[in-house]
Amino acid sequence: PPVLVGVAVLPVSLPLLGNISARSKLWWTAKRSLSHPDDEAILALTEAGGLVRLNGESAADSSKGSITVDNATTGAVTLFVHESVMATLDPVHALFWDCQFKAASVLSTPKRGQFTVLADVTQATS
Repeated sequence: PPVLVGVAVLPVSLPLLGNISARSKLWWTAKRSLSHPDDEAILALTEAGGLVRLNGESAADSSKGSITVDNATTGAVTLFVHESVMATLDPVHALFWDCQFKAASVLSTPKRGQFTVLADVTQATS
């Protein structure tokens, strides 16, 4: 699975989702287990609300994460999570994620996968 470094900023382009121009809601969620409820998400972002969940709790600062739709017709989307948020994540073997959108009353989950969070090895700052 892809690797995310635990103290780096996370700007990442998702694989194209397909046409999402009719969406009324768009969210991305990462969990330790597929069976965990959304309230236990390690990370959750919404297009309208930014960072909404962090380590199983409501996020204190929604501006520390975002979903940006770069092209609604192709479904080009960029995720951003601030480095201070990434630094709070425990290194784990794998997290499950998906990106879901709602159009009219239909929910679609066009992309899903796994990623790994790794801590930095070098601790030098200067």
